[in-house]
Amino acid sequence: MSDDLKIPEGMADDRGSTLDEEAKATDRFVDDLAAALGAVERGDVAKTVSFRDGRTAALFNALGENDNELQQAVEDARAAAGVDDDSEGDRSELLRLLVRLGLNEVTPRLADAEKQARMQRIEDDY
Repeated sequence: MSDDLKIPEGMADDRGSTLDEEAKATDRFVDDLAAALGAVERGDVAKTVSFRDGRTAALFNALGENDNELQQAVEDARAAAGVDDDSEGDRSELLRLLVRLGLNEVTPRLADAEKQARMQRIEDDY
């Protein structure tokens, strides 16, 4: 008795075509993201992102009233993100850093796509 598995005809190609489709979808997403970056740069799309969350709103409101806590949080976020900056931070910077750190930690493929899109924009500009 042989332990060799016989792959049904046509099935061997299925995984390859799935990988090709995934790569194409990723390429399309990076292209769409590069286009969106261009739209933001031109002012066609707002740079502002907003969301509704009471707990986060309360936290950032309290940080606005407690500069020492805010500056410590900014320093911690900068350190985690590898940002070397000793200027005074603000709530907007803290939120940007936390979102980017979260993307890198939770969805690194999105963070990577964003880097690829930025590189694509730089290449397109030159």
